[in-house]
Amino acid sequence: MATMSRFNLAGLSAMQVGRVNKALDTLYSFSDGVYSLRTAIEQMSQIVKEETDGMIDYNRRHFNHTSDQGGYEARLKAKRIFYISNLRVPKIVYDVVVP
Repeated sequence: MATMSRFNLAGLSAMQVGRVNKALDTLYSFSDGVYSLRTAIEQMSQIVKEETDGMIDYNRRHFNHTSDQGGYEARLKAKRIFYISNLRVPKIVYDVVVP
């Protein structure tokens, strides 16, 4: 029985495929060990893709010490953060994962 790939690399140039593979093969420390992002995504039973703004990275101390407080909040709201099943991933990985 053939397994379905969780990654759709069709339509990408050779350079883009190399960048995706590099991002997927980066090692991360998880609660149950150290393994690549590719392994973590392949082990997921269900893929849920979510996107949010950067307000999760809000830092009150930085906000209080900056002279452009409105600009700081605007930059955070414009920033995009990508999750796959509550795992923060780079955009290049988010774009190729098939839900």
